[in-house]
Amino acid sequence: MKCALCNNELILKNGHIEITTKKLGKALIPDIQYLECAECHDKLLTMEQSDKVVDFIKQQEAKQ
Repeated sequence: MKCALCNNELILKNGHIEITTKKLGKALIPDIQYLECAECHDKLLTMEQSDKVVDFIKQQEAKQ
């Protein structure tokens, strides 16, 4: 699969990703599988992994 931004190869990775939300600010999402561009480092999530991120954020926001 190719990167939509720079057309380089995407590499499957597992790890943590950082996102920014209005309510939480920066949040570190643990244990996510994603594709990352070898050149520009853009990240791409599957729908399943996106749902996992949304669920994690909802849980963290509920704690506040």
